Amino acid sequence: MARALGVRVITDLPGLDAIEKTAKKRGVTLKAVKAGAKLVQTGAKSRVVRRSGALKQALGIKPKKGTRGKTLAYAVVGARTKVVKVYKGKKTVPAYYAHLVEKGTKPHSLLRRRKAALGKLARAAAIRAGFGRRHPGAKSQPFLKPALDTQQEAIGAAILRVLQAEILKAAKTKKG
Repeated sequence: MARALGVRVITDLPGLDAIEKTAKKRGVTLKAVKAGAKLVQTGAKSRVVRRSGALKQALGIKPKKGTRGKTLAYAVVGARTKVVKVYKGKKTVPAYYAHLVEKGTKPHSLLRRRKAALGKLARAAAIRAGFGRRHPGAKSQPFLKPALDTQQEAIGAAILRVLQAEILKAAKTKKG
C-alpha cells in the first residue's frame, strides 16, 4: 500500500563534512520524509469516506531509517494497528480493513469457516444449494493513492525545503 518517493540532493556548500556526518545519522532525512508524509496523510484523511470515522482517526505516519542500499529514510502512511473506539462502545482496528476500503472486494461467500473446512467441493455444493449468503463485494474507495498522486510535486518540494534547512543548520554549526 505504501509507495516510495525518491529525492536526490546535490549540494555545493562549504562544510560538506558536517553534512555527510548528519546524513549518515539519518536524522535530517527522517525529518524531511516526515514532512512529505504529512502532506499525504492530510490528503488521505480528507478523502476517507466512512461512517464511523475510525479509519480517518487511525491514519498515521511512521518514518523509518533505511537499512538497504542508498535508502536513508522512508515513511509509511496508513492505518495504525491501535484499537480505535467508535460510538456505542464498539471497538475496531482500522488497519485490518483499510486495504479493503482502498482496493475494494470481490463478491464472496459468507459461509462460515467451519462449513468451509469440509472442502472446496462441499462448500461449492452448499453455496449452490443456497446454504450460504453471498456478499456482493464492495467498490474500491481509494484514499491513499490519490492523495499521493495529487500531492507529488508538493511532497518533493516539502522534502527539499526541510533538507535545505537542516543542511544549512548543520553547515552553520560546523563553522561556529
